[in-house]
Amino acid sequence: MKKKKIYFIGIKGVGMCAYAHICKAFGYAVSGSDTHEKFFTDEVLKRQHIVFFEGFKKSHITKDIDLIVVSQAYFRRDRGFVAENPEVKEALQKNIPLLLYPEAVAKLFNKCTGIAVCGSHGKTSTTSMLGEILKKSGMNTIALIGSEVLNWKSNALVSIQPDLKKSIHDPIFSDAQLEKVFFAIEADEYREAFLQYFPKITVLLNIDYDHPDYYKTKESYTRAFEKFVAQLQQPQLLITTQRIKISPQIKIIQPTPYAQPLSIPGDHYQNNAAHAAAAADAIGIPKEIIISALKAWRGVKRRFEIYGTYKGITLVDDYAHHPTEVASVANSLRSRGVDTQKTWIVFQSHTYTRTLELFDDFAKALSLFNHVVILKTYSSAREQTFLKNVLKSEKKKKQADGSGLAEVLTNAARKACSEKTAVFVSTHAQAESYLKKHIQKGNWVLTVGAGDGWKILEKLKNFKIAKLKN
Repeated sequence: MKKKKIYFIGIKGVGMCAYAHICKAFGYAVSGSDTHEKFFTDEVLKRQHIVFFEGFKKSHITKDIDLIVVSQAYFRRDRGFVAENPEVKEALQKNIPLLLYPEAVAKLFNKCTGIAVCGSHGKTSTTSMLGEILKKSGMNTIALIGSEVLNWKSNALVSIQPDLKKSIHDPIFSDAQLEKVFFAIEADEYREAFLQYFPKITVLLNIDYDHPDYYKTKESYTRAFEKFVAQLQQPQLLITTQRIKISPQIKIIQPTPYAQPLSIPGDHYQNNAAHAAAAADAIGIPKEIIISALKAWRGVKRRFEIYGTYKGITLVDDYAHHPTEVASVANSLRSRGVDTQKTWIVFQSHTYTRTLELFDDFAKALSLFNHVVILKTYSSAREQTFLKNVLKSEKKKKQADGSGLAEVLTNAARKACSEKTAVFVSTHAQAESYLKKHIQKGNWVLTVGAGDGWKILEKLKNFKIAKLKN
């Protein structure tokens, strides 16, 4: 039988890459395209032998493609083109079936016994923990994660018993029901994307106001989670400690504290493990398997990921891009007994809207560190208009681009006669140059944020090896 072809526009996106992996595992012919910019997903796709083009051309869109999955970075139902993309235009002209990423994932997820992990923080780690538990238990498992899981060297997992897998024909296009397959997904609340999913179990970790570019109030943000929880299907299990409006038909399970050690220290990781363990327990996985799987869990990329120690300097990268998450990084350092006097954090905020809306909270979280380097805010092309036209005040522009954070931290240190330091830099090269002048043996250097600050660590590795021979 001829394989059906699925083409991914924006295939290097974290979720897109993971779903491409899952589709390939079910026997579909998978390919796609994206920009020339390099991401960790480049290597993930290559390891899965998924062919992709760098650059978008209408010639890539051939008539024999059965389905196109497109990233919302290029197309949305509510406004059409987000960015000009010749491949999307060609697909529409040729009337090739086209689904947005959340819609495409829902085609498979909603046929399975779906377990959705949602919340403002901890989704990636918790979903990966749950996926590892499901795999260890021998249950038929699909998992889709928002970063590369170190245990799997991928951000997706398909672990299904051979006999069952043989019986599953065309799961995306057909009406096949896959109740015997557990699908653990990181359910993203941005633009209410998770409302495409109808899980049987939902893990709600926390609700902490975010994405102010879409959710204009804290109340609207909370309502999105309430709407998602209302979509629970039988047996309608909700794993949470949060207080939200829910139907009386939904059964709430409160996780108990997880006391076993994990590979990554920090109270927030223990909390994530408690939620993953509660979900696993709810579907009957024995406690000893849960503990064994969590002990084996090594973490995910960009979540307190230790690059290594070079000539006595420890390099760490973390994706923390919300004030609560930045504070959690400080918690992880304290849990390791790290001297904050010897710690340098390079922080790059993500989006002007978030930085401006949560400015005071970011300043408070960053004040937990002694030496702070602020990179210019990592933003999308659509926000350039916001910065130029919406923000008329110079003060607000500084708050949005990150320079205002350095000013606030510096002024607070002067007022307190503290030796804390804070500096704003516009480029990676400036950050590297500054760090090279100040870091010493025994220091910890952390790049923190959802942008590309991690690239600085690659430069510092080479610098330390060459510079600190003595």
